[in-house]
Amino acid sequence: MRRNKTNWRPCPDRIRTIQGEVHVWRCPLNLSAKRAGGWYRVLSSDELIRAGRFLFKKDRVQFIVARVFLRVLLGRYLRRLPGAIRFTYGENGKPGLSAHSVHGPFGFNIAHAGDWIVCAVAPSSQIGVDIECPRRGLDVLLLGDSFLSDGEQEALRSLPVGERITSFLACWTRKEAYLKSMGKGLQVPLDSFEVSVRPSERPRMVAIDGNQDRAEHWFMEEFAPTQGYAGAVVAPGRNWKVVYRDFALESRASHEKMSVKA
Repeated sequence: MRRNKTNWRPCPDRIRTIQGEVHVWRCPLNLSAKRAGGWYRVLSSDELIRAGRFLFKKDRVQFIVARVFLRVLLGRYLRRLPGAIRFTYGENGKPGLSAHSVHGPFGFNIAHAGDWIVCAVAPSSQIGVDIECPRRGLDVLLLGDSFLSDGEQEALRSLPVGERITSFLACWTRKEAYLKSMGKGLQVPLDSFEVSVRPSERPRMVAIDGNQDRAEHWFMEEFAPTQGYAGAVVAPGRNWKVVYRDFALESRASHEKMSVKA
């Protein structure tokens, strides 16, 4: 069944990975340019270069906020200063952490849309999350012909016109989250696996390469960062518990202290 509301809990004083739990964090991206500018010293040189490439101030500010959010959040988990986090990037651009930063299984994945960013953290390297903001006027049947499996297209066409856009976005976030968990991007054909589409169905993997048994070994849950958005988190296994939490960026100094003592 379609999740209408997600229970976002406040950030606890101490955060850590817990076996069997996926933590999904949300953070608003709509900070002022002046406030975001105070975080520049946290960013790495390559992040500063990437920030400088944005033509529009809003995009540059959102990029800075997103990177600082990720650094501060991971610093809380790893007991490190935000500026000390060192990222690695897979063949298809999926971010990870350098080997010396992590002890034991640890994985994260980020997504952003509109004015929100989310990050999923779990004791598993294969974790994927995606969100989409509300959109009007999408020709979802045309998009479905290009990007969905035969079964997903059939399910989408069977729905009332008024349910198609939200159902397509829900389907899309599920597929994107699965691809991101694999870290292979579009090397995996979008029609090679199938997810549930209809609002009456629970979010799930339906088949992978036509094999329903393989799909049963994947966990999927939907959520909403805020009203009208679609979101999905995917991980291998079946018995994950997902905890949703809010994260507010405060002053850089306060977060540096928390990262050390958390």
